[in-house]
Amino acid sequence: MDITQIQELLAQTLDPVLHADAERQLKQAEQYPGFAIVLLQIVESQIQDPRSQVSLAAALFLKNFVRKHWSSDESSFISAQDRTAVKSQIVGVMISSSPQCQATLSEAVSEIAKFDFPENWDTLIKELVFHLRIDDLRTVRGVLQTAQFIFDRWRSRFADETMVQEIKFVLDEFVQTYAQLFMQLHQMIQENAGNPNALQELFHCFQLMTNIFYDFNFVDLPEHFEDNEKNYMEIFLIYLEYQNLALPDLDEAGPLESIKAKICEIVDLYVKRYEEEFTTMKRFIEAIWRILTTCGNQQKYDEFVCKAMRFLTSVVREKRHMHYFNQQTLSDICEKIVLRNMEIREVDEEVFEDEPIEYVRREVDGSEAETRRRGATELVRGLLENFSKEVTAVFSSYVAFYLERYKFNPAENWKSKDTAFFLTMALSARAQSLQTGVTKTNEYIQILPILTTHVLPDIEAPIDGIHPIIKVGALKLLTSFRSQLKKEQLLQVLPLIVAHLGSASPVVYTYASVSIERILAIRLPDFSPMFLPEDFLPFMETTLGRLFELILRAGKEPQKLAANDYLMRGIMRTILTVQSNISAFPDTITKLVGILEVVCVNPSNPKFTHYMFESLGALIWSVCRQAPAYAHQFEQLLFPPFQIVLQNDVTEMMTYVFQILAQLFEFHTEVGIPSTYESMLGPLLTPALWQLHGNVPALVRLLKAYLRKGAAEIVAKNMLQSILGVFQMLIQSKITDTDGVDLLEAVFENVPSEALSTYTKGILTTLLGKLQVSKSASFKQRFMHFVCFWCSLETHGNSPDFCIESIDQVQPGLFSMLLQQIIIPTMPTVSSSENRRVYVVGLIRLLTFSNNMLRPPLVQNWVPMMNALIQLVEVPSTNARTEDLFESNADESGYQTNFSRLATVSSLPIKDEPKQALTVFIAMALSNNLSRAEINELYRAVDPHCQQIVMQWMGAR
Repeated sequence: MDITQIQELLAQTLDPVLHADAERQLKQAEQYPGFAIVLLQIVESQIQDPRSQVSLAAALFLKNFVRKHWSSDESSFISAQDRTAVKSQIVGVMISSSPQCQATLSEAVSEIAKFDFPENWDTLIKELVFHLRIDDLRTVRGVLQTAQFIFDRWRSRFADETMVQEIKFVLDEFVQTYAQLFMQLHQMIQENAGNPNALQELFHCFQLMTNIFYDFNFVDLPEHFEDNEKNYMEIFLIYLEYQNLALPDLDEAGPLESIKAKICEIVDLYVKRYEEEFTTMKRFIEAIWRILTTCGNQQKYDEFVCKAMRFLTSVVREKRHMHYFNQQTLSDICEKIVLRNMEIREVDEEVFEDEPIEYVRREVDGSEAETRRRGATELVRGLLENFSKEVTAVFSSYVAFYLERYKFNPAENWKSKDTAFFLTMALSARAQSLQTGVTKTNEYIQILPILTTHVLPDIEAPIDGIHPIIKVGALKLLTSFRSQLKKEQLLQVLPLIVAHLGSASPVVYTYASVSIERILAIRLPDFSPMFLPEDFLPFMETTLGRLFELILRAGKEPQKLAANDYLMRGIMRTILTVQSNISAFPDTITKLVGILEVVCVNPSNPKFTHYMFESLGALIWSVCRQAPAYAHQFEQLLFPPFQIVLQNDVTEMMTYVFQILAQLFEFHTEVGIPSTYESMLGPLLTPALWQLHGNVPALVRLLKAYLRKGAAEIVAKNMLQSILGVFQMLIQSKITDTDGVDLLEAVFENVPSEALSTYTKGILTTLLGKLQVSKSASFKQRFMHFVCFWCSLETHGNSPDFCIESIDQVQPGLFSMLLQQIIIPTMPTVSSSENRRVYVVGLIRLLTFSNNMLRPPLVQNWVPMMNALIQLVEVPSTNARTEDLFESNADESGYQTNFSRLATVSSLPIKDEPKQALTVFIAMALSNNLSRAEINELYRAVDPHCQQIVMQWMGAR
């Protein structure tokens, strides 16, 4: 396609009628050489028209193209020539573009920099610095925005030597220009104090400068900033308290408010990491304290207030800062800062009414948006670190005051009780988690009397009889302190909570669903569920009925139907709790399929999608583990919507569909590949499906199911080579290489060695080639797992000696080299119990069943391997608990390219292999083989301490 055709397609993407077909054609065009260059040319050609939507569309497509295909694993997709051309042009085009295109192309530059900077793009910083001229603020803003995108990654990466060297490289190239520009911008702001238009652009640039300052100082304190700490901080103090009546008084936060918030974030960083060098800390404490006591209640100040309270929290937590806070100071903080920011505001009430899901998300998950109430809560908890008794006394008196005020006139003073609830939560909860709620309480507060006297009556009150915000506050307190209550107490209150699903308030019924889900998810100390199926059966039909009714109330519009993921999570938890006792399963599956049919048209809420499929997985697991024949009924209902997902390439759902298909496949008990799956195998091997990394683990599991059920059919139909082609494709990418090994293990386990004989050497050559170039410790461990897995197999002609001889056919003596350089050094890193079982079985079979291990050159490795094996078993497993399908949390999930695992579809729970089982296996293998002279002689050379351990194992059998 030429530039004109691409430009026409981009224009069509802006048309609601034509956009789908245009996007499809553009996706096909991505594979042609020069596609990225054409997009850049289109952006450049539209520079004279800053309002051009085609230009913005081209920039967006370029950004997404780079994000998908620039990684080193996709090097064949974009030629080296195209990569060089893009890097040579993109900065110049970005600087000349409109502000919207500039921001988008800045992100594209940062995406490329993730992979190429600095090693393969060492001119980037010099090019950016070249354009930092104070006489062109628009260009300065574009360059700073790009620099910030690049430097921002330092916050989320592990600070290894590579990163330290990268930061040093950037500082050497950038910091002097940065320092000059910092002072120039400050001077220009002072000179333009009466020019609001100039100030807006200057403040936008200075805001980016503060962001970059934070990035430069995040990992370590560079010498330049340590030497000039006072100069920078003096200027930060000026802008922290900056006021200018010439600036327009806007309702929304502007760059000045963002600058003040970032300054608080910077000084918070200095308090936590560089306090010794932070000579102006006391002045910042006084300034921020002073501003907080007078700052307005407007929403535009929220970010600043939250960051300012976080700074004070960091200060007050440390014992060495206690001298800053006397009794009067503590009282002032409590009254003038905490209470002012803990009271509900009109804007909060508006969110409650107009954005109920967002309100719940803030309360339940602490969403990403910082709130004043959360900041005040954290400040209270910071104060409790060193002033627990004094602060508890101050706030307890206010709690009593607010509760008494509410009691005097509940209808008029409901806000007082809401504040009391919030303050109680902040004051009482000393440690908590999303999984368990509050785990440690304030020793100076008795929480149970508060729950009994002030919380339970609100839950027992008529559903819509008191203000809904008070209902939500009561539900939140009860849910938060659920771990402090006994099972009998929770069973008494559960039906009351279920009744709240009938509330007219979306926040109340949503929070009721949250409460039910969190209470049912409580675990006992041994990690088994507190609530058994029979505990919740009396409420099952009512709960499921109301939850489905609330979801379906939205009608047939996908976005509205999928808006409330908390309701779907409640359905999932109910199914998991009642398990096979779910008598309402026909109605439940019908409703879930109906929801899926609507949502798959336009998936809009990743969490809702995740919990919808978790619910399906939970239902299939609950029913089919008792009656596998029901898998056919599930397939009849699910295959039509699944077909829509796959045919329409609904990427947001494909990984889930493949997981459910694998789960259903595995429940089939007939011999061979089920007829419903025969026609799927060919399309599943299509390379395009495997290019989306998020599909890979699910597709691998599905292929493993095919291999287990019908390896003979796969060989007979000449499809084994296609499966091995998938392995070869997966092993090339560092993202999917371990999945490739996982698939290979299934091939070796299920395909007869004679059918594999023509491929084995090529497979091992590919695998060993990857091992040679891979720097990943995880891949080395995965390779060792493969070798041990292969050695543990006893079917299809497999044995330890067959494994050794096959590897040595690639290169004589190669297995001995692998033992010395990979396997023995990797053994101490094996700590997870599921892997230890495979390693122990494979290694002890290698040591006691292999004749090759008893002859040179391998025999020299026998004693070191036995020592390492015994020590491996003696090291405690890192899996201190069982991971199972009762834990599903999509809080970190989203429509991304990565894999979103369904907990309810796990093929098998990961069970902790008892150490005794491993020691018995080793002891038996040795007992049965020590009579062989070669093994007996070798065993005598084993470390005496290890021999003593084995004697204890033998005696304990």
